[in-house]
Amino acid sequence: MLETEQKQCNQCTKTKPLSAFYKQKNTPDRRMHHCIECYKANREEYQRQAPERERQWQEQVKAAEEESRRAWAEKLERESEERREEYSKQLDGWYETQTNQICARCKQRRSPRGFGTWQEELEWTGVWDANNPPELHRTCKECRYTQCCCHLSVKMYRFSDNLPRCQARLEDELSHIKWRSINFIALEAYFALQCLIFQLCAKLCLHKIMML
Repeated sequence: MLETEQKQCNQCTKTKPLSAFYKQKNTPDRRMHHCIECYKANREEYQRQAPERERQWQEQVKAAEEESRRAWAEKLERESEERREEYSKQLDGWYETQTNQICARCKQRRSPRGFGTWQEELEWTGVWDANNPPELHRTCKECRYTQCCCHLSVKMYRFSDNLPRCQARLEDELSHIKWRSINFIALEAYFALQCLIFQLCAKLCLHKIMML
């Protein structure tokens, strides 16, 4: 029966018996539209192109992830810039309400903007808190950026790398380096002594074993 019934392949357009087609339930004749030879050829071609198809898919996924990260970073930067601008506007209004002060170092009376705040120096991107407004520095900007750096706290000095190191600061850093070097040498001597003691103990034990 299968040898007498004929069917045309949709790919190679050859007329072949039904036995040359694989079975398929959702077709009227219960056979595939492609013959067995065309089906195998298509399957081999699909498997041959699988590595290239996988590589393209990986590239698309990687490009999509990079685009997502870039969009997220741009969004965060845009929101940060908007908060920075809003905080700058609030800070400008706060400066208008402050009075002139005397610098703790040069003893000169200057405007509030001449002192500045740490939020302004660090480009603060937080939200303005009316209950906890910023505080002016005790020293003016000219004294902080041109004179000795020893009066600055550790946190402020870390964010002010452009300040020149004075002699006191250099001596303090040099003493710290010397202290670390001395500790390192003492640690090396301690380990060397421990190794020497271990070697002597091993030799004594070996000597006792040989005497037995």
